[in-house]
Amino acid sequence: MNLIAGKRAKAATAYASALTYLAAGAALLADDCWTRRHALALGLKLQRAECEFLTGALEEAETRLAELSQRGADTVERAAVAGLLIDVYTTLDRSDGAIAVGLDYLRRHTNANLACMAICRAVNLSLEGGNCDSSCYHYVSLGYIAGSRFGDYAAGYRFGRLGCQLVEKRELKRFQARAYKDFGAHVIPWTRHVRTGRDILRSALEFANQSGDLTFAGYSYVSLGSNLLAAGDPLIEVQRQVEIGLAFAQKLRFQFVIDLASAQLGLVQTLRGLTRKFGSFDDSEFDELEIERRFSDNPNLVLPETCYWVRKLQARFFAGDYAAAVEASSRAQRLPWTSVAHFEETS
Repeated sequence: MNLIAGKRAKAATAYASALTYLAAGAALLADDCWTRRHALALGLKLQRAECEFLTGALEEAETRLAELSQRGADTVERAAVAGLLIDVYTTLDRSDGAIAVGLDYLRRHTNANLACMAICRAVNLSLEGGNCDSSCYHYVSLGYIAGSRFGDYAAGYRFGRLGCQLVEKRELKRFQARAYKDFGAHVIPWTRHVRTGRDILRSALEFANQSGDLTFAGYSYVSLGSNLLAAGDPLIEVQRQVEIGLAFAQKLRFQFVIDLASAQLGLVQTLRGLTRKFGSFDDSEFDELEIERRFSDNPNLVLPETCYWVRKLQARFFAGDYAAAVEASSRAQRLPWTSVAHFEETS
């Protein structure tokens, strides 16, 4: 009953209440629960860890999931634990931990080709056996690798649109936020005006918040800010949107998104003449040397570092400091393969 109540509360985004129900249920488990009531024990503790993650109790979630990683009885259970633990490590800006979890689950090394193969295999399974909720996201994923990896941007757009149409027409909404966000941010801009993807990005943000997919809510905020910047919207409106996303990430302690949004904000503020020097991000709350030192000391931050250097490149270019812009460009060449579909960073 506690597990049922916890799930219902979580589905209603009442995460604190869900935690209360799930913790009380876990306290009732006997010492031999993993032998006698494995499914119940895993359900209570995994749901509790997810609610801890959603309420920003990241260390508690990490500890609980580390324990659960030794308890999965089959591939499906281990995947559920690994997937959530990867989200926790990503939020903590610990991509090394996320990679270690992924490698431990896969038991071999992974790369861009494996990711593409997995996406294509998932699409083939959907075409052969019929579509499910995850098929929508797989079609969109094929949409952004079809262009960036195989050069067929037109087909990429058609597959991306197909994924979203399945969500809309077949009510396959489990991964709606993810499908919409990636279609709006990583597929549409390659074949349509960047502003075309804005409404679907706003929908992605709305659905992510409604469904409790706070990781993709954070990503949607960043993508929406990038959309406004790329489209040339009034800077005061761009700043307002970026600050909303930054506040959201800070509340969750989502450091990965904090880094991305901070770089966006630095560019907007310097273009508005609000930083100490035009073309520099430095002000009372941002220190370029400090953030660059942090990036250089932590190789796990390659993606936010790359995005930072792209923003710095833009700022230095507009300020007429072309030597510094070229230097920033060379620093941005470490673009990871996971970002090849990111329109603004790669174009």
